[in-house]
Amino acid sequence: MTALFLQAAHRQGMFQRFNMQRPLISTIYRPRETGNIRVPTEGTRQLRIAFVLTALLFIPSPTRAQSVSFGVTGGVPLNNLATASEGMVSTTGRYTIGPALRVGLPRAFAVDVEFLYKRFNFGFASNPARIGVHRLELPLLLRYGFRGSSVHAFVHAGVSFNWAIPGDGTNSCPNADPDSGFYCIGNKTSAQLRHEHTYGPVLGAGAEFKLKALRLAPEFRVTRWVDRNFGTQDSPLRSNLTQVELLLELKF
Repeated sequence: MTALFLQAAHRQGMFQRFNMQRPLISTIYRPRETGNIRVPTEGTRQLRIAFVLTALLFIPSPTRAQSVSFGVTGGVPLNNLATASEGMVSTTGRYTIGPALRVGLPRAFAVDVEFLYKRFNFGFASNPARIGVHRLELPLLLRYGFRGSSVHAFVHAGVSFNWAIPGDGTNSCPNADPDSGFYCIGNKTSAQLRHEHTYGPVLGAGAEFKLKALRLAPEFRVTRWVDRNFGTQDSPLRSNLTQVELLLELKF
C-alpha cells in the first residue's frame, strides 16, 4: 500500500514545492512569479492531493487487521533552525510539539503522521526588536518495528513538509513589493522569505516501551530540507537545510 501511495504521489507531482499564504488552512493561493523566489505551479491542487493521499492510508482494508492509535509528539531541536551572521542574531525555541497518529500495517510496519510546531526569531544585534517565525511541519513516515521483549527498537523513513509563517504588519518592508518576501526592522532589510513551503526526506530511529497505559517512544530524527525558507547560502540570515532533533512520542 505504501508503494502505491508513493507512486501515485510521484505521478501527481505531490513532492513538487508549492506555496501558501497565511493563515495556513484558509489562504492557499494561485502561483505567481516574484523576483528570484522560485514558485512551483498548481500549489492548491498539489496540497489537496497530499492530504487526500494521506487520508487514503487510513482507509481500512478488509484483507488485513489494522490498528489506529493517537498521541502526542514533543521534543527538542538539537541544532538551530536558522543561522545568523554579519550583525544578525537568531534564537531557536528549544521545543517542538504536536498531535500524532499511527496506523498499523502487517509485518511490523506502520504509518505515522504528525503535525509539529516550532518557533524561532531573528533580528539585528544592534536592535532589540525581533521578527518571530512559526514553523509547522507535517512528517509522513513509514515505521518498522523490531521484535523484542519489553523494549522494541524501530526505524523511521519518509518525507516531511513545512510551512514558515513569519511576523507580519510593521515587519514587512514598507517600500518593497508585498510579494517579495522581504522583512525589515527599522526600515532596514533583515531577511527574505524565499520559500514559505518546502519539503525533505526524514530518517529516524528509536525504541518503544510501555509505561502503564502509555506507550513511550524516544527517537533521534534528522530531516534534510531541499530548500531554505529564509535566505540563501550566503545570506546574513538563512534557515538551515539540516534539522536534527530528539523527540518523545506518547501514544494512548
